[in-house]
Amino acid sequence: HRDLHSFPTRRSSDLQAFKVSAPTLRINVPSNLAFIFLENRDHSVGTVRAMVDLVRLLGLESRYFGAALAFYSPDRLRQAIRDSGPYRSEFVVLDKNTLWEILAKTSPVRRFTQEILNQVDLMAVSPFELAGPVSDKMFYGRIEEEKTLTRSIMDNNFAVVANRKIGKTSLLERVTRILEQDPDFRVFSFDLQRAEPNYSGFFRLLFTSEAFSRHASRITDPTPMNFYELAAAVRDEDPRRRLVLIFDEVDDLLIFDQENKTQLFKTARALSQKSVCRFIFVGSKILARSLTDPDSPFFNFCTALRLGCLDRTHARRLITEPFQEMGIAIENESQVVDRLLEVSAAHPNILQYACHQLLRKVNQKNIRVVSLQDLEETVKSDEFDQYFGSVVWGQADAYERLVIYVMIASGRTSFRLEDMGAELDKRGISTRRLKSAVDVLNLYSLLNRVDSEMSLTFSYLADASRRRGNLEDVIAELAEDVRGIRTE
Repeated sequence: HRDLHSFPTRRSSDLQAFKVSAPTLRINVPSNLAFIFLENRDHSVGTVRAMVDLVRLLGLESRYFGAALAFYSPDRLRQAIRDSGPYRSEFVVLDKNTLWEILAKTSPVRRFTQEILNQVDLMAVSPFELAGPVSDKMFYGRIEEEKTLTRSIMDNNFAVVANRKIGKTSLLERVTRILEQDPDFRVFSFDLQRAEPNYSGFFRLLFTSEAFSRHASRITDPTPMNFYELAAAVRDEDPRRRLVLIFDEVDDLLIFDQENKTQLFKTARALSQKSVCRFIFVGSKILARSLTDPDSPFFNFCTALRLGCLDRTHARRLITEPFQEMGIAIENESQVVDRLLEVSAAHPNILQYACHQLLRKVNQKNIRVVSLQDLEETVKSDEFDQYFGSVVWGQADAYERLVIYVMIASGRTSFRLEDMGAELDKRGISTRRLKSAVDVLNLYSLLNRVDSEMSLTFSYLADASRRRGNLEDVIAELAEDVRGIRTE
């Protein structure tokens, strides 16, 4: 409802473009879009190129999206956009009647979304996010974990441990934003994947923060012990606020630190003990093992927070709400959703991947309906099988995979540690590492453990193995790898 002249604008001959904030949409459109007015009647591919140039002048080069209001010949402009090649999914054309219809609706955002979906390739605006931290609009669940971290960090340190692509970084980004808005906290977040896994890389990353770089001049060749001095100096800039340092993907640096007498993380522990700051560490297998190792500085240092799959209520919403917003019906919805939850075990990334592939089928059929047949074809495809394996196995090694496949071959639906040991013994496979392997498999959500009883989280692994008919071959290959590693 703001006057358009208050927005950044660019003009070229009979085109005028405004940069406006997009309404909150779950579909994948940028947060800023171009609103373009066209006064000419004769539209061509050249018109589209002029629109592109104008949009770029507004600073929307990375990925732009435009709503073009064509006073004359809107159908001709739509055809020119379709003929333009790479720009066919970058512009939606509104005529005057459609614009007034959108503005008159009680839910104009929904009507605008419908117009976008009617004109562009569905895959270009797919709401499902497969890589990197997900946006808030596709973040489901994790409410309890979020509350635990934000409400208890004043007096506690946390280690968030989980398998890859299950939402660690997404949760971390939300927690960071919440704490940054709280005047009681001063928060700095660092992604250790961006640094070499050594002390030099750690300090280079630390000094990318202006607050830490202000104190860098006092240290010529930083050592792990200098971390204490730097953190204390940053704390002293604003001592009334609790300093919180968040480190994502700590496993590789942990390995390096273990090879160097754990100097860095001993320093981190000392910083916490002296109440200089609090920490949130995020990692996987190495971090999890350090929490239970009496010789590690992490022992009795952090509260462990394990992330597993989503609860079923939020997983159902992740499936149904994006399709509903896109105007796509789910035929036999309860059956399709239940089957998706069975296959994915409510793993958020696998759910998003499966839904993304279902959207691809809808796009190919050009019928806005998802069917149970679509789902079965998707989950039985080689592409889905490969993606599923790349996600759920994470960094599980040959022995840990072997344990899972041996239990699948046993036909058991639940088992205890001694049952697993007996099955491995039958095959002449050592059980020396079994307990630590089970701990990792539980961390990776490949096993569900209730007291001493365990079961497979993903029935899909068993179904896919039987469908391929090569389960014993996989076991033999993994057993050979394990024995080869042990011999070496």
